[in-house]
Amino acid sequence: MLPIDTVIKEAYANGEDENQKFIQNLSLFLCFFLKEHGSFIEKKPDLNKLFIDALQYLLLISEVEEVEIFKICLEYWNTLAADLYRESPCSGIQTPTLIVARNPNAIVTLRRQLYQSVFNEVEIHNDWTNG
Repeated sequence: MLPIDTVIKEAYANGEDENQKFIQNLSLFLCFFLKEHGSFIEKKPDLNKLFIDALQYLLLISEVEEVEIFKICLEYWNTLAADLYRESPCSGIQTPTLIVARNPNAIVTLRRQLYQSVFNEVEIHNDWTNG
């Protein structure tokens, strides 16, 4: 397996055809696995680190400049975002209630907390690539 600190975007760009196929197959595997089993795994605290690592790999693979790989990853991220939104559609909206005014993170669900580190990485990567 690739070390988590591998710059997968560069590994893909500079890699042989076999390496590129591996990265594409890894994206397919991770997306399928996370889509089918993510909701089960995220409920297992002893697997949280492995789960977050899988999401980190997918985040790194998402940076690869190849349309098909981007589409594969985008499908998973879209599914995850829609699922989290359906779970709690108003949690990102500022509400003028006393509870929320005192603690704006009060409505963040436990599930969203699990994904927070990955979402923070997405924001950092987005700022870096757009700024």
